[in-house]
Amino acid sequence: MQVIVREATENDLASMYVVSIEAHRRAYDTLIPRDNLQRFIDCYTPSTKGRARYSAKMAKRVNDERWQLWVAARGDSVVGYTLREWKDKRNVQLRGLFVHPDYFSRGIGRRLFETSLESIGKKTKITFTVLKHNERAKKLYLQYGFKVVGSGEDFFGAPQDIMEKWIH
Repeated sequence: MQVIVREATENDLASMYVVSIEAHRRAYDTLIPRDNLQRFIDCYTPSTKGRARYSAKMAKRVNDERWQLWVAARGDSVVGYTLREWKDKRNVQLRGLFVHPDYFSRGIGRRLFETSLESIGKKTKITFTVLKHNERAKKLYLQYGFKVVGSGEDFFGAPQDIMEKWIH
């Protein structure tokens, strides 16, 4: 079955939550320092309360014109998603790119990333943070001309890089 990329809807939120949990737990666990690992695991363990909090936050974003969210869907199943936020007319922040680990190395992350870059006008700055040691993700971003321009806030003790690119 083919994977399609489309705009996210509120009906996708439960599946997006599962993707977020699995992507964080199975892809980030080796990137988080040991002294913060249990706190990370606790935060990304599925729970009714966690699902409700995630769904409420994402529902606001789905219905906010400053945000665009896309999912990669295989039939009725969401296998990845990405989102971006317009800070103003000339500044866009990419806010996440998550693929379920069962679907790694199938080009889904690349398709989602390309979708998040589409329709961004000229003279616009695109920024995002990425875990400093997430070489898999950084390799993709560097291929699209993004550069590391600084350090971001730590994510559960893991250093992050700020990446940026100007569209001219």
